[in-house]
Amino acid sequence: MTITTPTYRVYASGRWMVRELNVTAPTTQSSYGPNLISRWKGRAFQSSPDSSVSVVGFEDEQVNWELNDALLGWKVGPVRAIRETWGADSGTNVTKTEIYYRDAFTYQYHVRVHPIPPDGLYTSWDMRYGYDTKYYNQLNPGGVPIDGTNSHNVGEVDQVPVSGQPAFFNSCDPTFDVCSVIDNPEEVAGPNGAMVFAADILPSHLVSNVPSAVPDPSTLLHPAAVPFYRDDACFDDGTGDAPVPRPQPGETSTDSRVEQGYVNYWSTRGLTTTGNLATDYSHLTCSPPTSSQAHYQEPGFDTYQTMPFQGAIGELGVHYFFTADSDNDFTGIPLDELDAEVWVYPVPLSAPVNLISTTASAPGRNYGLNVQTPLQTIVTPFNAPAGTSVATTVIDDATNAAWSNTEIAGASAHDTASIGGQQTSLPASGTVTYSFFKNGTCSGSATSTQTVTVSSGGSVPNSSSTGALTATGSYAFRAAYSGDSNYGASTSPCEPFSIQPSWKLQSTPNPTGATVNGLYGVACPSTTQCTAVGSYKNSSNVTVTTAQQWNGSSWAIQSTPNPAGALGSALLRVACTSASACTAVGYDNNSANVTVTLAERWNGSSWVVQATPNPAGAKSSVLNGVACTSSTQCTAVGNYVSSAGTTLPLAESWNGSAWSVQSVPVPSGALSGVLSGVACTSTSACTAVGNYASSTGKRNTLAERWNGSAWSVQSTPNPSGAKSSQLVSVACASSTVCTAVGSSVNSAGTTVTLAERWSGNSWSVQSTPNPSGAQSSVLAGVSCSSTTACTGVGSSVNSAGVQVTLAERWNGTSWVVQSTPNPSGAKASALSGVACPAVNLCTAVWYSVNSSNLRVTLAERYS
Repeated sequence: MTITTPTYRVYASGRWMVRELNVTAPTTQSSYGPNLISRWKGRAFQSSPDSSVSVVGFEDEQVNWELNDALLGWKVGPVRAIRETWGADSGTNVTKTEIYYRDAFTYQYHVRVHPIPPDGLYTSWDMRYGYDTKYYNQLNPGGVPIDGTNSHNVGEVDQVPVSGQPAFFNSCDPTFDVCSVIDNPEEVAGPNGAMVFAADILPSHLVSNVPSAVPDPSTLLHPAAVPFYRDDACFDDGTGDAPVPRPQPGETSTDSRVEQGYVNYWSTRGLTTTGNLATDYSHLTCSPPTSSQAHYQEPGFDTYQTMPFQGAIGELGVHYFFTADSDNDFTGIPLDELDAEVWVYPVPLSAPVNLISTTASAPGRNYGLNVQTPLQTIVTPFNAPAGTSVATTVIDDATNAAWSNTEIAGASAHDTASIGGQQTSLPASGTVTYSFFKNGTCSGSATSTQTVTVSSGGSVPNSSSTGALTATGSYAFRAAYSGDSNYGASTSPCEPFSIQPSWKLQSTPNPTGATVNGLYGVACPSTTQCTAVGSYKNSSNVTVTTAQQWNGSSWAIQSTPNPAGALGSALLRVACTSASACTAVGYDNNSANVTVTLAERWNGSSWVVQATPNPAGAKSSVLNGVACTSSTQCTAVGNYVSSAGTTLPLAESWNGSAWSVQSVPVPSGALSGVLSGVACTSTSACTAVGNYASSTGKRNTLAERWNGSAWSVQSTPNPSGAKSSQLVSVACASSTVCTAVGSSVNSAGTTVTLAERWSGNSWSVQSTPNPSGAQSSVLAGVSCSSTTACTGVGSSVNSAGVQVTLAERWNGTSWVVQSTPNPSGAKASALSGVACPAVNLCTAVWYSVNSSNLRVTLAERYS
């Protein structure tokens, strides 16, 4: 399990084992330094000195001490985490209660023994060389360096202090010697914190949870108990039972048999020996090994740390020295029960400082009083950091609500993050790094990153704003949590969000002094080049042609000619195969005041009037639409009034040199016919749409197909119950997929939008919406960038009776009304022509009537 507080972190495993202890960095809660414990041991009833095998077993690490413990849910005072372990294999009843506070923890040992002659029971830690650099006790207030050399003056006594009797071992070897309670209190300190230790021997009827004064020997059931020990001597190899001979009473740990035993042990593990004990043993220092020295790498835990030959430096532990009916029972009183307690105070330090008292009245007791504040902790299995997850939510800066993916260009966003898996009493710390991507998959390098520090309560500050996102498309945020000593690192899933295209007004010029301005048609051969055509009334009140070009940033008027002697001229539609090849068509009223066809050609530098024929005997002729498949092939459609006064469909073809009239049929029984728009995918595949009047005078939809040699009428449906229907514009994404738009008058007499689709075999009516509350709606132009992306534009009369712009989008499944702006203060606005060079890029044009009742040009861009 792992116990974590703002002051320290302890990882414990098994009955006696503490494998890791980290102290908080100075002034920084929950930011822990390195592990101060290198090894851990537990020993129950060590054998007599002349035995090479312990009674119960020389247990250490994971060997036999991983079981028989439980984290208990009961509470003692302000305690928040308690673990109790029990049992020993020799028949002794032993429990160890661990009580963890915020700034300290304590071990309480409760031992009940029946008469057997063991020499001791203790648990111990082995401090890490280099991380723990100074040892302090009452005998050494100036501190003893932890340097890898046995310092026998540290803690060595020759008698048990409470009884005055001699101790069993004279030398104080941490492997198997028992030292004195006089060493209480003690401190281990280094550049990564300190630990202060204080021990009590307690009477069986009184177990205190707070350090008391120096124990009163008269209250002890048995004085021959030595509860605490600390030295900076080398630990042994820690492989289980003793690998070397043990010293006899009175002998020191530098006995030659011990030294030879260690040399023999390591010679089987790679040590090159010379046969000279002093030379060979000198290689077995407690210092960290050099690259040329054999060393032990501890498996499965802190594997980056190597172990010196004889282990790490130093040891602390609680030791019971008790017997009954044995040579070591100096008082002759059987020991029935013993209680002892050790307090451990982890202290944030950046350099060793003596924290323990030297006053005789209360040796060492000034440190640690009143620090048993309530623990705020999390207990997790073993040493794995708790798992976390990171959740993010992209927020719209304008609304401060979750991003809806309906936002349009110019919107901005920021990201929020939360760390999941936190325990209420232990907030996460560390950092979170936000990564912002200009794609929806978080692929490649992030466009920008920002690292924020997790707040003290475990919440994550928001990211900064992205700023205005002007480009349509997908973006994404991802947040990565660094993890801390309690929680593992984690990364959120990629969270994509998008900027949707939107219609925006463009500034368009109007000729000086012009009135009744309008741009009827537009063509865009690229995403940065568009040409729009139309007409206006000049200062002489004559309607003349006009053209404007979009260069990717602004619209500019182009000079357009008018036929000589014309009383009025207009360009209605335009088609461009490149920025230097455009054809516009319309009409002019000649000097005889007869309406005739008009075509003009843009060569990249100027517009030129082209000669266009008119059907023989026609009283009037007009070209309403044009399509070009190359710079030398165009088809235009319209209508004319025959000599008999009948309005009939008209088609003309441009072969690169001249225009010629094509023969166009009309539906059987038709009284009249008009072609309003045309689309061509090749020189042999054109579709024209319009309307015709049936024999009853009802207006119906009309579509005709050019196969490279002749036009033929196609069967087109009309909405059920419609009083009249017409198609005015058509776009073909392929030779077998065309979309036509227009309007119809329904059975209630309301003009509504109309769209029909050619599947390669037949035409079918598509369901098209109308703006809510609209009194009437029409679609006047359509453009398709693919078979699943078409845009129709037009106008509607809203509930207030105002004509406003209208756009609808086909997504391959259905038509949806798009939001379109209208110029501020406009009394009327309408769109007629549209061109979409890309799926999410369209330009639409026509006119608006400003607050001065002047009709001005209008252009809108969908991006």
